[in-house]
Amino acid sequence: MRVRSLTLAIVSICAAQAQEQGRLLGMSAGGDAGFAAVELLGDRPLSFTTLKLSAPPRIVVDLAETALSGTPADLTVEDGTIRRVAAAPAGARTARVVIELAADAEFDVRAHGSRIEVRVPRVAPLLAKADQTRAMPPAAVAQSKPAPVAPSAVPKANQVSPPGVALVGRRPRPAAAAPTASRRIALADSGRRAITGIGFRPNGGGEVIVRSDQPLEYGISGEGNAVLLHLPSAKIPIANNRRALDTRFFGGPVERVVPLPVPGGTDVRIELRRHAEYQLAQSGSVLTVSFSSSSP
Repeated sequence: MRVRSLTLAIVSICAAQAQEQGRLLGMSAGGDAGFAAVELLGDRPLSFTTLKLSAPPRIVVDLAETALSGTPADLTVEDGTIRRVAAAPAGARTARVVIELAADAEFDVRAHGSRIEVRVPRVAPLLAKADQTRAMPPAAVAQSKPAPVAPSAVPKANQVSPPGVALVGRRPRPAAAAPTASRRIALADSGRRAITGIGFRPNGGGEVIVRSDQPLEYGISGEGNAVLLHLPSAKIPIANNRRALDTRFFGGPVERVVPLPVPGGTDVRIELRRHAEYQLAQSGSVLTVSFSSSSP
């Protein structure tokens, strides 16, 4: 009897844990003329982190506390920007989605309820334009020839027999090739990146802006009424830039922005007064988290 009760308790615990996990129901590819997009559909709003890797270029989306449910393991896209999308478990309670790119490119992530959209600028039109430019032949230069004068139009008294000397046009010497200037390329330090400032802009529902000395690796996840921006291998060297920002008086969903040192990097905790959808984008060394002004 005791063994049976213990078995039932274990089954109940496993069932409760399974119910706590979210489910990735599907993934699809699409986009428009400017962007290629991958959409991930969950059974609820999913907590996720993102990371961009190179060699080969790819985007990794880790969905915490999420299991695969009927999701195809591999989705071939081959639209000139995205090669394929693959999903697989990464540990006992994480689902990992890997988006393979045709070339290195920036990306942004948009969360809309139970949908996560990863957008990548189109690569194929840019490559096609470059190939077309290289394939264009040099413009032909039209050379005008003087109209021949009929001998009858010249009076006989003025006609002179041409000398028996062939006139050879002298070809211009080719311009000497300019010496190639040697350039000294400074290699960026592959160590830790420095965060040079964290700011807030009250546009829409608010924008949290992180500036750094070089592009950052980043991920994002949700934690109750807060969003955590993960910045591995990044530090804040100036103490004044580590202060929390109080943004309550702007009246938007963002209440506070708190930098937090963590092992191996920095987290930025964005505390919200209510749930808000957000969009994450990086342009050069500026990382922006934009929040919507209206609650769903």
